[in-house]
Amino acid sequence: MEQLQATRQDRFTWIAGAHDVRLPLTRIQQRPDSSAFWIDSQFISMLAVYRPSGGIARCHEVEARPAARLKVGRQGLTRWLHDCEVFAFEWRQEAWMPVFQLESTTLTPRSGVQQIADELRPVFDSWELAVWFAEPNASLDGHAPVACIDHDRSAVRQAARMDRQAYDNARNALARNLSHNKPAARFAIQG
Repeated sequence: MEQLQATRQDRFTWIAGAHDVRLPLTRIQQRPDSSAFWIDSQFISMLAVYRPSGGIARCHEVEARPAARLKVGRQGLTRWLHDCEVFAFEWRQEAWMPVFQLESTTLTPRSGVQQIADELRPVFDSWELAVWFAEPNASLDGHAPVACIDHDRSAVRQAARMDRQAYDNARNALARNLSHNKPAARFAIQG
């Protein structure tokens, strides 16, 4: 079985080997011995990127904010999460939410964020959504989507659409290769 090496370029990983496939970095699993460190590192990076837009808060902290208690409450946030109006991800067995998804005064879902997240939900889980909004994106001139959402929401949505399409294309190419009885690939990330 051929072992393929991956290197990071932009926000995607190029898989070098007989069949080049472009997959988002967040979809490739690290070696088990380094995955906890990698996830913690990503979380710390997200804390820094999200700070200017309100940060990341535990869901129970969002519910406890004065404006949230008046207008949202537990049922409101739970409903918004269920209806995919906002997203939260799990880290260290707690639900965390990037606060940029909420209007700062009313703590209700911001318009437009759901549509952008909906572009990526078919291929990304909640953690990957949070990472996508925080990572520099080549389609946005190297800026993180969360930094661009206020002044160019349509460009952020287009970047999401393009990244979903790139992921779909890579997944389909990989499926075609595997369906033709090609050897399965093992992925390793150079650190």
